[in-house]
Amino acid sequence: MRLATRISTVTFVSVATAAGLLATVTVRAREHVLSEEFTRSSVGVCEMLALAIASPMATESRYAEVQQILDNVSNYPERHPGIETVEVLDTDGKVVAHTDPMRFGRVRGDRQTRRDLALGEPIWRRAPSNRIQVVVPIRLAYPLGVLRATFKLDRLDETVARERILLIGGAVVGALFLSVVIFVLLRRAVSRRIEALATQVGAFRRERSARVEVGGTDEVRELGSVFNEMASELERYTVNLEHTVDERTRELKGANRRLEELAVTDGLTGLHNHRHFQERLRRDLEIARRAGRPLSVAMFDVDHFKTYNDTYGHPAGDEVLRKVASAVRREARAADLVARYGGEEFVVAMPDADRDAAQAAAERIRRHVQAEGVVTISGGIACFPEDGEDAESLIEQADRALYRAKRAGRDRIAVAWEAA
Repeated sequence: MRLATRISTVTFVSVATAAGLLATVTVRAREHVLSEEFTRSSVGVCEMLALAIASPMATESRYAEVQQILDNVSNYPERHPGIETVEVLDTDGKVVAHTDPMRFGRVRGDRQTRRDLALGEPIWRRAPSNRIQVVVPIRLAYPLGVLRATFKLDRLDETVARERILLIGGAVVGALFLSVVIFVLLRRAVSRRIEALATQVGAFRRERSARVEVGGTDEVRELGSVFNEMASELERYTVNLEHTVDERTRELKGANRRLEELAVTDGLTGLHNHRHFQERLRRDLEIARRAGRPLSVAMFDVDHFKTYNDTYGHPAGDEVLRKVASAVRREARAADLVARYGGEEFVVAMPDADRDAAQAAAERIRRHVQAEGVVTISGGIACFPEDGEDAESLIEQADRALYRAKRAGRDRIAVAWEAA
């Protein structure tokens, strides 16, 4: 078989395959477009109906006008293609109008209806038997109910089928015509084989996996084979280099993450450190200030820690600090920021916690530590905005309240206003 004939045969198969794939993709895209257009049109029809019945829906005595509008929909189906049923529910789920009069007055108490009545904007969803259901809220200055309409997709399916036939037929005819043209051209210019080889070689610059495909036993095939061997070697080298770079990049990112964690974490207790707490507290205060929400700070100190440390040694003291840190973390909320403030002092920032909530949380922490039976803690609470407008003021007021609790006998919680 001559070279031009072989290339023409391959070209025909390739063109036919590409045309088939293109037709398939085009058909699916067109189906999607038609479906979207049908859905938007259906939602638009329902929105116009909801707007038309909103005024009579506001007065129960005018419900008959609502039913009259739905009767027009039933009597003139050509004006609203695809609509099968329409029902209007009031805010209690009662059917106040329906294209099927037998369903008038029913009360829909199912979960789906309750969700539909709570909607703030139109939605659509698939319904059984090749249908969709559109749900549109009815409202004026306040919610009046909901309109639900069911649309049959038969007409849409017919349109899609017609366009599918046209597109596939066009693709087949186009593929045949293009193949004939290519066959004639290739018979006149066998030199295109060399040009094709050059094109394939050029593709390697854009895609490392690109390889030339040359048949026969002549010098052109040998040239293609040499190029493929060179490309494979280069691809292996590049892949190995990329793997090495990726591995080093992952290691560097991991090291950076560990450094970031060390920068904000207390090494003994695993809690956040003093610096990180100060930064976070300022950000949380700014959020609370803009939102007009409370924020509380609680400071804790281990009672008689120096005596305990001197008596049992530093390892035992470190273990006590870890236990206290664990107790504070366990009793704090997920949104709270817990940190070791320094030495035997711990601090907790509580967003959205007023004085009572903060005092209750601090008491839980104190009782938890007390129940361990090793040491006790004292605590002080300050609240934004009553006790301070910035981080420094809140911490100062909480610290004063803490030492008031110390002077009052320890193992207790004091609040800033009492301290004042």
